[in-house]
Order: sequence, then C-alpha cells, then structure tokens
Amino acid sequence: MAKKRVGWAVAACLAVVCLIATSASTSPSTSSDYASWASAIGTIAAVFTAVWATFAAEERQRDDALRAARITSVLVAGLCTRLKERVEEFEARLENIHMNGAGTVQIAAEARTLEELAGPTEEQLLRISHAPGDMAVEIATALARLKHAARMLSPQELQRLGANDHERSKEGANRARVLVHSARTSLEAAIAGLNRFRKSFDSTID
Repeated sequence: MAKKRVGWAVAACLAVVCLIATSASTSPSTSSDYASWASAIGTIAAVFTAVWATFAAEERQRDDALRAARITSVLVAGLCTRLKERVEEFEARLENIHMNGAGTVQIAAEARTLEELAGPTEEQLLRISHAPGDMAVEIATALARLKHAARMLSPQELQRLGANDHERSKEGANRARVLVHSARTSLEAAIAGLNRFRKSFDSTID
C-alpha cells in the first residue's frame, strides 16, 4: 500500500513539474490565456482527484475483504481446534476397541458419534466455505474421512469382516481409526494454515 502511495505522489510531482515547465516557456499574457491556464489546471486537478478517489476506494475494499477473511480464519480455526480435540479423543477410543474389542451396542454408539462429528451445522459450514486459501478443502477432506470412518463401523461393513462379533469390532475399529487419524491430520493442516494467514495479516497491519 505504501509503495502505491509513493508512486502516486511521484506521479503528482511529475505532473506539477511538467506544468511549471510548460508555464515557464509559454507564460499567459492575456485574460484569455489566463482562463485557458485555469481551465487546464482545473482539468488536471479533477483527473488526479478522480483517480486518487478510485484508488482509495479500491484500497478500502481490499482492506475490508482482508479483515473479513481474518475474522473468518479466527472463527474457523477455533471450530477446527474443538473438532480436532474431539477427534483425538475418539481416535483413542477406537484404539482401545481395536485392542480389546467391543459389543455391537458400543460400536453403534461410536458410529453415531462419528456421524455427529462429520456433520457440522449450516452456520459452521458457511464459515468453513469462506475459509481463505485451501483451508476449506482440508476441512472438507477431514469431514469426508470422518463420514467414511462412520461407514466402516456400520453393521453392513462389519458383517463382511468375519463371523465373530468381538473380532469384527476390533478390525472395524482399526479401519475406522486409520481414517480418523487422517482426518485429524487434515484438521491440523487447516489450523496451521489459518493461523499463518492470521499472522501474515497482522504483520501487514503492524
């Protein structure tokens, strides 16, 4: 922004220099000449003012858009951090099931929890969709993997893993755990990107 202001200031100075040089070589001598000079100066001033006003308006719009993006990044980063914490807890539960097995009731409850984690509210989805850069893609990827993990714990999928409920739950939890871990990695990447964006914006303001 500062460089552009300097550029405009230099351009203004050059215009003034040219005007002075021209006036020195052809000084007005009659009232008509003075009127022409006044008109020329007025035209130059009007053009310069119009260009400057356009530039200032564009700069304000850009600043407003950046501030809105910063606010969005802070809100989405908070949302992702809370989701990541819940995903970490769930990942630990899946690890326990993988090691020790679980009954069908517990597996069904875990599948419902995964579906809830993968289904943010409409307001949250709107915020996520406006996340700057490729962070929205990272978050969407994480949510898709959580949904896939929930399907891994569905009765239909577990039925394919053998005849023993105990062993099926262990294998299903292991498969879901891999997806949940991948989802957590995507969320961490999104949080890091959002924080970098916020810090870079703050540094430009400072």
